[in-house]
Amino acid sequence: MSTISSQQDGNAELPDVSEGALVLNAFWIKFSPKQFQARRFEASAFDLRALWDQYGEDWFFYHPRGSSSIVGLPRHGDAETNEDSTLDHLQREDHLGLLSARFEDELASLFEDQNVERTRPLVLLGEKNLVKHVAWEHGNTPSLVADGFDVRSRFVLDPKIINPADKKAFVALTIRVRSRWNITADLRDLASAGVDLHGKVVRWKDPSSERWRLAGAVEGIDGDQVVLDKRRTEVPERIPVLDAQLEGSKENFYHCLKSILGRTFSEFQDDLEKRVNKNQQGPSVAQFISRIREFLEGKSPLELTPTLIAELREQVTLQDTGPNQSIHRANSVQYCFNPSRSKRDKQAWRGLRRFGPFDQDSFGRRSPKILVVCHSNSRGVTEQFVQKVKEGLPEGDYEAGFASTFQLASPDLRIIEVSNDSTYTASPGRAYRDVINDHLQSLGSSPNRVYDAALVAIEDEDADLPGAENPYLQAKATLLMAGIPTQQVRWETMRQSNYQLQYTLRNFTTALYAKMGGTPWTVDQDKTVSDELVIGLGTSEISSGRFGERTRLIGITTVFSGDGNYLLGNLSKECLYEDYPDELRRTTTEILSRRKEEMGWDTRDTVRLIFHTFKPLRDIEVAQIVSDCVEEVGDDQNVEFAFLEVSKHHPYVLFDPNQQGVGSNGERAVYVPQRGTIAQLTGRQQALFPLGARFTRRTDEPIRRPLLLKLHRSSTYWDRVYLAEQVFKFTAISWKTVLPIKRPVTIEYSSLIAQELGELRKIPYWSPEPLNSLLRTSRWFL
Repeated sequence: MSTISSQQDGNAELPDVSEGALVLNAFWIKFSPKQFQARRFEASAFDLRALWDQYGEDWFFYHPRGSSSIVGLPRHGDAETNEDSTLDHLQREDHLGLLSARFEDELASLFEDQNVERTRPLVLLGEKNLVKHVAWEHGNTPSLVADGFDVRSRFVLDPKIINPADKKAFVALTIRVRSRWNITADLRDLASAGVDLHGKVVRWKDPSSERWRLAGAVEGIDGDQVVLDKRRTEVPERIPVLDAQLEGSKENFYHCLKSILGRTFSEFQDDLEKRVNKNQQGPSVAQFISRIREFLEGKSPLELTPTLIAELREQVTLQDTGPNQSIHRANSVQYCFNPSRSKRDKQAWRGLRRFGPFDQDSFGRRSPKILVVCHSNSRGVTEQFVQKVKEGLPEGDYEAGFASTFQLASPDLRIIEVSNDSTYTASPGRAYRDVINDHLQSLGSSPNRVYDAALVAIEDEDADLPGAENPYLQAKATLLMAGIPTQQVRWETMRQSNYQLQYTLRNFTTALYAKMGGTPWTVDQDKTVSDELVIGLGTSEISSGRFGERTRLIGITTVFSGDGNYLLGNLSKECLYEDYPDELRRTTTEILSRRKEEMGWDTRDTVRLIFHTFKPLRDIEVAQIVSDCVEEVGDDQNVEFAFLEVSKHHPYVLFDPNQQGVGSNGERAVYVPQRGTIAQLTGRQQALFPLGARFTRRTDEPIRRPLLLKLHRSSTYWDRVYLAEQVFKFTAISWKTVLPIKRPVTIEYSSLIAQELGELRKIPYWSPEPLNSLLRTSRWFL
């Protein structure tokens, strides 16, 4: 294999496995013999960098975590070192981290004739430029497109330590497939072809390192110089045009191609997307992996030291049978529509239509008043849309309407409009704000909570206006400060056909009901402890631009289960990234204190505290947070806790060889595991599939990757299957949509909170105070 093709045809041969077993995108690496020679260097005498500088050509060095010494492996029999090291004989199974690192170090040397992008982890580029291939098929495509734009597959080879339930820990080589988008066209040629480059981000070939780095945004081109506006501090204001390229983002890609191709752009874009996506589908990914495996098998065995060799063996399979099974499947989610859990359905919207919302007997706004704000040009369209929201559609999935579905009594929707005058032309955001303020002031001295919610209709082109110019952002800030949660609707949405609109209105009205403080549904949970609290942390980043100052915000969501139903608790928490440990400690203490009083915990009751986080918590935070909170609240209860990182960034893909596709012709979701599948990868890591083949909508949709769940070593509650099943259930209680989502609501809602509050910070007069008083029970951020 001299090169790796970027286009595959046909299905690869995956290992034959029993029904229910899965195949990992990894191959077992066998190291032999069981014992091998190494030398130990005291870390106090030599640091790692000094050893690499002195012996790096002949030796490989590795510093095991927590060790006071550095391990050295000779690359060949003639490798020499000084007497400041000691000879040691190491057992293979005790040093998997060292073996994995040494294998990765040697791996790149096997691909010298490949297009190697980087070495750790090893990244290879496919040989075929898909843009050139699509251009050839279309014919008469400008050479600037075929020669100046490049999309090809990227293959990442990354050894990992795997420890399924039925096997001892071992090293496996994971292989995953991505896409790389690159623009090599000369900026002057792009400008000559009519591409507007102003404000577009470019990268720069740094002359000091010969490496490409992000530079700044284009202000203009002056001869053979690119003039930058916003830029990194270390980048000069002018850089040679020959050392500059547009950043290879999809946004830049299609911005350029649209200008160059004109009316043929849409067809070209569709064909390119189909080819790129095909390379990410199960059969193509499996075939890429198979080809790389064949190449590596031809190079085996690989000599790592004179006394140690490595061989690539069979692809890793995970079993769902036996006493120590590695594959579990969660039971299907049961949506509940009353506190006793007697009204259930496997589908959220169908259950709402059959039973009504979960809290219909206790919901306090049965005759809600809803404000509708629209532009005068869209008054007629808005009135028609409001009528459809209230009364429903003639047929289909939204025939009952908002009031009937959610057991409400004649919702009152009042429309006010924004005039198409000079104020609106100058600043749409200000125009919406002024109209809303004038209307609220006309209601008297205490307008708070006169309305239970508001719908804000805006023009399509206004939806992406920045900061204070954005009419919805201005309207939202004004209304939230008056205690009124808001729901946006665009003109293009209101003009949808009834067939499309039925699905839009299911989500729209569910979110609206939740924003008014309602609980559309929840999911059940077998009660195993006196009380259970789950706290989720999500993140969002705001900035004044690509190269401006960045602020990272953390949102916090809590979920309670005291009676077998999961119910959302405190929601309006937000803090700066650097402050989140203190905020989490304060929030947890507050929640425990309130919950202890509400539930009347008895002495020695068992309370379970579970954290879902977007990043691993540092060891010192984990122990300190729990101990501080329990001590302050009182240590009468037995508190068990678990810290679970929920991540979508990892190297793992799992294939179900028995899934040959869904759809009339089996055209979708080939090899995609079923929803709710849980796979143990190590003692503390599991892969979870929140969505499966059924929720693969497009024929060209890439194979679904699981969430990776990492249990922190300081946790005192270790039932991994329970924790994974809980995350799975939390993907079903998002009220932003009636369908399951890709992440648990603990993380999803927290991220939405951080994102929304980050955007609202751009409004000068904004204050978040009402969120924790007037809107404490509202899901205003949906």
